[in-house]
Amino acid sequence: MVEGAAYVPIWVSVGIDVVPGDDTVAVVQRVKLSIRQFLAALPPYGPTGNGWPMGRAVDGRELEVIAARESGVPGVNGHLLGCASGGSVDPILLRPTELPELTSLAGQVGEPQTREEMLAGPIKSAPVKATAQAPAQQPPKPTATPSPGYC
Repeated sequence: MVEGAAYVPIWVSVGIDVVPGDDTVAVVQRVKLSIRQFLAALPPYGPTGNGWPMGRAVDGRELEVIAARESGVPGVNGHLLGCASGGSVDPILLRPTELPELTSLAGQVGEPQTREEMLAGPIKSAPVKATAQAPAQQPPKPTATPSPGYC
């Protein structure tokens, strides 16, 4: 009996810099497309063009490399990666019959969005201007480095 793959829902967030003068929206869209294609289960996509290998871990450092290869991206400011059912996990370990299913992807200029920000609303690509009465508040940054794990 042959069984199909089990799909593991994951989320990814990446923060990038964009070359001044480049179309920010277009660059972010290209980065997101490249990440989707890198994580795709079927050819001609995936890490080697043969689809994502079953059981291969998803490592956020590889996703940063994919983002950095896009034209118009002089630098990557970080990434967050995790299970759709919970918090950050990096790398995401997969069992031999599992494949990643990208259920949520955020890409923006600046720092990567946290999972909470992704769930709360639209991407905020531009900083909010502070008023004279109240300075702009920055969301807290994750303090702990995610550990590897299964979803």
